[in-house]
Amino acid sequence: MHLARLSIIAALACLTGIASAQRRFTYDIKLVVTENTIMSNGVGGQLATLALGTLGELRIVIDGDRASYLGWNTETIVAHDILEISITAGSFSTEGRGTTYPTTSPFMALQFANNDWTSTTDQIRTDALQSLLVLNSPEVGFSSLELRQDSDPGQTPQLFTSLMLPTLPNILEATSRIVVLESSINPDYGVTFLIYRVEGSSDCPADTNGDGFVSPADFSAWVAAFNANLPACDVNADQSCSPADFSAWVSAYNAGCP
Repeated sequence: MHLARLSIIAALACLTGIASAQRRFTYDIKLVVTENTIMSNGVGGQLATLALGTLGELRIVIDGDRASYLGWNTETIVAHDILEISITAGSFSTEGRGTTYPTTSPFMALQFANNDWTSTTDQIRTDALQSLLVLNSPEVGFSSLELRQDSDPGQTPQLFTSLMLPTLPNILEATSRIVVLESSINPDYGVTFLIYRVEGSSDCPADTNGDGFVSPADFSAWVAAFNANLPACDVNADQSCSPADFSAWVSAYNAGCP
């Protein structure tokens, strides 16, 4: 491993100048149906076909170039424009509306919280990814996504390490990880999914730290991911971290971003 690190450091000479990044991120969220009250209450539609255990995928494409709005503490909470949403589960599939915040649906944003206060009295903090989702389907009404961890008093939550995008959660730390699609026919009933995996990707893989630019700072971010064996180091997408990923990162860096 030490020899690999030395060869990586030596390869820094291959880097060219700073380039601007497009910063469009895609999140593929793997789901499984844990409850379907539509099925048991006969309110109809394809949502009623989703039996317990049905697998699904929620894809969210967001614009990371700017925050849509800032929370009360800009160091701990931020939201980004959702560009596209789609969900597929069993025989049910729907596309999102290609629009951005602000729109007639002002909740069309994906909100991240990292180490945000929920109670200063009890010293409880939270990490969270959450949104109200607008899906283009006559069967789907109000929809929501919540991936959240509230810490024990005086502790630091471990769901996210930062607000940088793409930020991949340690979902085993989450205390809430659900997606809910309510029926537009009767909003008292809906389908609840459990999130069991989150995968993130960027159309600018050299922007490892997600700051909107490709610069030598991304090298430090990539090395940190490499040494910790984190998903961000796997630039060539072969499901492992190796010096080959650094070669792929250098190529992506020198190519810049569209």
